[in-house]
Amino acid sequence: DNHKRGDTIMRGRWQQVVKLVFKGQRFQDHALDLHALAEVSQFLKMITETAKTVWRAANPDRKNLPARFEERTGLCLRRIEEGSTAVPLEVFLEEPQQKEMFEPEPPEVEEAIRLARNVYRAVETDAPLPDGFPRTLVPEYERWGETLREGEAIEVVADGTEPVRVTPSLRSRLASFVEASHEDQVDITGEVLE
Repeated sequence: DNHKRGDTIMRGRWQQVVKLVFKGQRFQDHALDLHALAEVSQFLKMITETAKTVWRAANPDRKNLPARFEERTGLCLRRIEEGSTAVPLEVFLEEPQQKEMFEPEPPEVEEAIRLARNVYRAVETDAPLPDGFPRTLVPEYERWGETLREGEAIEVVADGTEPVRVTPSLRSRLASFVEASHEDQVDITGEVLE
Protein backbone atom coordinates (compact mmCIF):
# COMPACT_ATOMS: atom_id res chain seq x y z
CA ASP A 1 0.00 0.00 0.00
CA ASN A 2 0.99 3.59 -0.46
CA HIS A 3 -0.07 6.60 1.57
CA LYS A 4 0.49 10.22 0.55
CA ARG A 5 1.84 12.70 3.09
CA GLY A 6 2.19 16.15 1.56
CA ASP A 7 4.07 15.61 -1.70
CA THR A 8 5.74 12.42 -0.44
CA ILE A 9 4.37 8.96 -1.10
CA MET A 10 5.12 6.63 1.80
CA ARG A 11 5.24 2.87 1.48
CA GLY A 12 3.67 0.76 4.18
CA ARG A 13 0.45 -0.94 5.16
CA TRP A 14 -2.77 -0.25 7.03
CA GLN A 15 -3.48 -2.12 10.24
CA GLN A 16 -6.82 -2.24 12.03
CA VAL A 17 -6.48 -1.39 15.74
CA VAL A 18 -10.08 -0.99 16.89
CA LYS A 19 -13.63 -1.34 15.59
CA LEU A 20 -16.62 0.76 16.62
CA VAL A 21 -19.93 -1.06 16.16
CA PHE A 22 -23.05 1.10 16.20
CA LYS A 23 -26.09 -0.80 17.46
CA GLY A 24 -29.74 0.18 17.11
CA GLN A 25 -32.48 0.56 14.53
CA ARG A 26 -30.96 3.76 13.10
CA PHE A 27 -27.85 1.79 12.10
CA GLN A 28 -29.53 -1.11 10.30
CA ASP A 29 -28.27 -1.89 6.81
CA HIS A 30 -24.89 -0.49 7.90
CA ALA A 31 -26.02 3.12 7.54
CA LEU A 32 -23.74 5.72 9.13
CA ASP A 33 -25.54 9.05 9.46
CA LEU A 34 -23.92 12.40 10.17
CA HIS A 35 -24.56 12.10 13.90
CA ALA A 36 -22.65 8.82 13.95
CA LEU A 37 -19.80 10.47 12.03
CA ALA A 38 -19.62 13.03 14.84
CA GLU A 39 -19.25 10.10 17.27
CA VAL A 40 -16.38 8.65 15.20
CA SER A 41 -14.74 12.07 15.18
CA GLN A 42 -15.11 12.41 18.98
CA PHE A 43 -13.61 8.93 19.46
CA LEU A 44 -10.61 9.92 17.32
CA LYS A 45 -10.15 13.07 19.39
CA MET A 46 -10.36 11.08 22.65
CA ILE A 47 -7.77 8.55 21.49
CA THR A 48 -5.41 11.25 20.17
CA GLU A 49 -5.54 13.19 23.45
CA THR A 50 -5.16 9.99 25.48
CA ALA A 51 -2.17 8.92 23.32
CA LYS A 52 -0.49 12.28 24.00
CA THR A 53 -1.08 11.84 27.73
CA VAL A 54 0.32 8.29 27.62
CA TRP A 55 3.43 9.48 25.77
CA ARG A 56 4.01 12.42 28.15
CA ALA A 57 3.67 10.13 31.18
CA ALA A 58 6.26 7.77 29.68
CA ASN A 59 8.58 10.67 28.75
CA PRO A 60 8.38 13.22 31.60
CA ASP A 61 11.79 14.68 30.68
CA ARG A 62 10.70 15.59 27.12
CA LYS A 63 8.91 18.88 26.49
CA ASN A 64 7.60 18.32 22.94
CA LEU A 65 5.91 15.39 21.28
CA PRO A 66 8.02 13.56 18.69
CA ALA A 67 7.91 14.74 15.07
CA ARG A 68 4.82 13.49 13.20
CA PHE A 69 3.34 12.10 16.44
CA GLU A 70 -0.26 12.93 15.56
CA GLU A 71 0.17 11.58 12.04
CA ARG A 72 1.77 8.39 13.35
CA THR A 73 -0.97 7.84 15.93
CA GLY A 74 -3.88 9.07 13.81
CA LEU A 75 -6.70 6.62 13.24
CA CYS A 76 -8.38 6.50 9.82
CA LEU A 77 -11.77 5.31 8.63
CA ARG A 78 -11.35 3.47 5.33
CA ARG A 79 -14.55 1.39 5.10
CA ILE A 80 -17.88 0.61 6.76
CA GLU A 81 -18.80 -3.02 7.45
CA GLU A 82 -22.04 -4.86 8.16
CA GLY A 83 -23.13 -6.01 11.60
CA SER A 84 -25.41 -3.06 12.31
CA THR A 85 -22.79 -0.50 11.35
CA ALA A 86 -19.20 -1.49 12.01
CA VAL A 87 -16.47 1.10 11.61
CA PRO A 88 -12.95 -0.38 11.61
CA LEU A 89 -10.29 2.22 12.43
CA GLU A 90 -6.75 1.76 11.19
CA VAL A 91 -3.27 3.25 11.54
CA PHE A 92 -0.79 3.49 8.68
CA LEU A 93 2.46 1.69 9.43
CA GLU A 94 5.33 2.99 7.34
CA GLU A 95 7.70 0.56 5.73
CA PRO A 96 11.07 1.07 7.44
CA GLN A 97 14.17 2.01 5.48
CA GLN A 98 15.60 -1.46 6.02
CA LYS A 99 13.36 -3.99 4.33
CA GLU A 100 13.16 -6.30 7.36
CA MET A 101 9.77 -5.66 8.96
CA PHE A 102 7.09 -3.04 9.30
CA GLU A 103 7.12 -0.68 12.24
CA PRO A 104 5.14 -2.06 15.14
CA GLU A 105 1.82 -0.42 15.87
CA PRO A 106 2.49 2.83 17.75
CA PRO A 107 2.38 1.76 21.42
CA GLU A 108 0.65 5.00 22.42
CA VAL A 109 -2.36 4.15 20.23
CA GLU A 110 -2.61 0.65 21.65
CA GLU A 111 -2.30 1.97 25.21
CA ALA A 112 -4.79 4.82 24.57
CA ILE A 113 -7.40 2.38 23.24
CA ARG A 114 -6.81 0.02 26.19
CA LEU A 115 -7.15 2.94 28.63
CA ALA A 116 -10.34 4.17 26.93
CA ARG A 117 -11.88 0.70 27.14
CA ASN A 118 -10.90 0.47 30.82
CA VAL A 119 -12.48 3.86 31.58
CA TYR A 120 -15.85 2.78 30.18
CA ARG A 121 -15.54 -0.67 31.78
CA ALA A 122 -14.87 0.98 35.17
CA VAL A 123 -17.93 3.21 34.84
CA GLU A 124 -20.02 0.20 33.79
CA THR A 125 -18.98 -1.78 36.90
CA ASP A 126 -18.95 1.20 39.32
CA ALA A 127 -15.19 0.79 39.81
CA PRO A 128 -12.72 3.68 40.21
CA LEU A 129 -11.28 5.14 37.01
CA PRO A 130 -8.04 3.40 35.97
CA ASP A 131 -4.70 4.50 37.40
CA GLY A 132 -2.88 6.79 35.04
CA PHE A 133 -6.05 8.17 33.50
CA PRO A 134 -6.00 11.97 33.83
CA ARG A 135 -9.26 13.45 35.07
CA THR A 136 -8.74 16.36 32.68
CA LEU A 137 -9.81 13.99 29.87
CA VAL A 138 -13.10 12.98 31.55
CA PRO A 139 -15.09 15.73 29.73
CA GLU A 140 -13.84 14.40 26.36
CA TYR A 141 -14.95 10.89 27.33
CA GLU A 142 -18.27 12.13 28.64
CA ARG A 143 -19.04 13.81 25.27
CA TRP A 144 -18.65 10.55 23.38
CA GLY A 145 -22.04 9.02 22.68
CA GLU A 146 -24.06 12.20 23.18
CA THR A 147 -26.00 11.64 19.94
CA LEU A 148 -27.06 8.13 20.99
CA ARG A 149 -30.79 7.60 21.49
CA GLU A 150 -32.48 5.27 23.93
CA GLY A 151 -31.89 1.66 22.87
CA GLU A 152 -28.71 2.50 20.92
CA ALA A 153 -25.11 1.73 21.78
CA ILE A 154 -21.57 1.89 20.47
CA GLU A 155 -19.41 -1.16 21.09
CA VAL A 156 -15.63 -0.81 21.19
CA VAL A 157 -14.06 -4.01 19.88
CA ALA A 158 -10.30 -4.52 20.16
CA ASP A 159 -7.81 -7.34 20.71
CA GLY A 160 -10.42 -10.08 20.55
CA THR A 161 -11.61 -9.21 24.08
CA GLU A 162 -15.19 -8.68 25.15
CA PRO A 163 -16.59 -5.46 23.65
CA VAL A 164 -17.13 -2.42 25.84
CA ARG A 165 -20.61 -0.99 25.35
CA VAL A 166 -21.30 2.77 25.55
CA THR A 167 -24.96 3.68 26.07
CA PRO A 168 -26.84 6.86 27.05
CA SER A 169 -27.17 5.58 30.65
CA LEU A 170 -23.43 4.82 30.84
CA ARG A 171 -22.70 8.36 29.65
CA SER A 172 -24.87 9.83 32.39
CA ARG A 173 -22.94 7.79 34.97
CA LEU A 174 -19.65 9.03 33.53
CA ALA A 175 -20.93 12.61 33.86
CA SER A 176 -20.73 12.19 37.64
CA PHE A 177 -16.93 12.02 37.28
CA VAL A 178 -16.77 15.42 35.58
CA GLU A 179 -15.42 17.76 38.19
CA ALA A 180 -17.45 20.92 38.50
CA SER A 181 -15.42 24.09 38.57
CA HIS A 182 -15.18 25.62 42.02
CA GLU A 183 -14.86 29.31 42.73
CA ASP A 184 -14.37 30.98 46.09
CA GLN A 185 -12.92 34.18 47.46
CA VAL A 186 -9.81 34.08 49.55
CA ASP A 187 -8.49 36.98 51.61
CA ILE A 188 -4.77 36.89 52.28
CA THR A 189 -3.20 39.09 54.91
CA GLY A 190 0.55 39.30 55.17
CA GLU A 191 3.40 41.29 56.60
CA VAL A 192 6.41 42.37 54.55
CA LEU A 193 9.72 42.40 56.42
CA GLU A 194 13.03 43.80 55.26
